[in-house]
Amino acid sequence: MNFTAKSRYALKMMLDLADHQNEGPQKRHDIAMRQSIPIDFMDQILIRLRENGLIVSVRGRSGGLKLNRCADVISLWEIFYAVEDNVYPVKCLTNNDCKLEHTCISVEAWADVIHMFKDNLSQKSLKATLEKWQARQRQLQHPNSSPTVQNSGTPIPCS
Repeated sequence: MNFTAKSRYALKMMLDLADHQNEGPQKRHDIAMRQSIPIDFMDQILIRLRENGLIVSVRGRSGGLKLNRCADVISLWEIFYAVEDNVYPVKCLTNNDCKLEHTCISVEAWADVIHMFKDNLSQKSLKATLEKWQARQRQLQHPNSSPTVQNSGTPIPCS
């Protein structure tokens, strides 16, 4: 369960798309600049996000990238699972042909770890994560105000 740069960048790209959703499709270059992501590496990640139905490309002059579903129904687990080659901490959890599975003393512990991790991230939506970041940004801009969590100033419509 090693999250690589692919996961870090994919999460940043997805949050950026959610944050700018009201502005229409976003250009690859703009996302890369805002999030400091190397464009060549970004293209590799975009392929996986597209293949997993998380984003779509819009053609044309005003085209670009946008979320394929509402940010409130995209989970963090879906993003990580889409871009990582292997999200499981041990090989025996990915298939049933491990020769040691029946005698391995730690297999149940590893299964519990991945299930807790997966369940937790499956319950965290892209929208909720974005709203936490937006609230933090507001707090940083106005440090003397009370740290109440409120709905984001910019609604994220679902089309």
